[in-house]
Amino acid sequence: MSKREDQHEDLLPLLRSKNKNVNLPDDVGFYRNKGTWEIEMDSEQVTANLQTDIAAFEGWALAIKRWAGAKEPGLEVHLRWEPPSENHELYLHYERFLYRVIRFKEAVDWFKVAPGCSKHLDKSRVLKRNGEPKKSEAPFFVNVPGKRTEPIIVKARNAFEMSERDVELWLSQNPKQLLETVKWRGNLKRQVPVGVFEGDIKADTDNRKFRVFPGTSSKVDLSAVDPKKGVALFELKKSGNIKVGALSELIFYTHLVRDIGLNVFTYRYEDRKEFEKDLSSARNVRGFVLTDRMHPLFDKEAFGLLNKTFKGTGKQFGLVQYDSCLTCSLGT
Repeated sequence: MSKREDQHEDLLPLLRSKNKNVNLPDDVGFYRNKGTWEIEMDSEQVTANLQTDIAAFEGWALAIKRWAGAKEPGLEVHLRWEPPSENHELYLHYERFLYRVIRFKEAVDWFKVAPGCSKHLDKSRVLKRNGEPKKSEAPFFVNVPGKRTEPIIVKARNAFEMSERDVELWLSQNPKQLLETVKWRGNLKRQVPVGVFEGDIKADTDNRKFRVFPGTSSKVDLSAVDPKKGVALFELKKSGNIKVGALSELIFYTHLVRDIGLNVFTYRYEDRKEFEKDLSSARNVRGFVLTDRMHPLFDKEAFGLLNKTFKGTGKQFGLVQYDSCLTCSLGT
């Protein structure tokens, strides 16, 4: 995309002040320009799965601001990208990307869209450039879980050897200690769907008549609604999974659930059970990465920076760590 020579080697020493093993994704461009670092993504990266490091612009922006900006308080991070063609087979990923960009830049004052790219935001199906809904009455519906039978999971002697699914099942069946750790009340729900559709929730052959974002099976791992505090979301990662994309994934889910409360997205009348009603009325969302260890770039100061920038938006973020016995504690 760019004819400029990227500056990975100039940025890496700043990030490696925390951990010498930190690396940047080779396919993403990082460029220094006066008081900014610019992240540049091509059409393949903006249509990639947001869990992957090549798609995780929010995570890299936070890492740059935290570490490169430690001695440069006014540092900004700009995002430049090449849009895909509208017939791209993964175009729904791009729809989600545009939604993520608009919501992130709306809240984060040191994050900007690079010159020449703001026009791309007009392609968003859901939001205007300024973050306002494109349609006054929400035609966008979120799906709900179907009936399922879940096996009873027995905790392994070493939880780090359990699959992510089994850790999730065990915590959902034994929620007390996790909820006490974050001082949250309510029932812990597993696999809360966040598939978004326009007009109605239907499968369609071209994937774009009703579906708005990719993945009708997209789900938040664990969630609980506290009537006094709002919604807690937990993005669970198996032991050893320390991808930067985990944070971007959590930020996206937090945006989406907050937008249910703001009626940007809603539930069909027939789908509104007690949990959906409680979630729809919540005004605050707290997102937690739930893992044995976080990526080294995201320390206490990084989460503090994230919460400072999102102050007043109804969104907060945190880290919960579990040990080999699945005992949870707030991350530091």
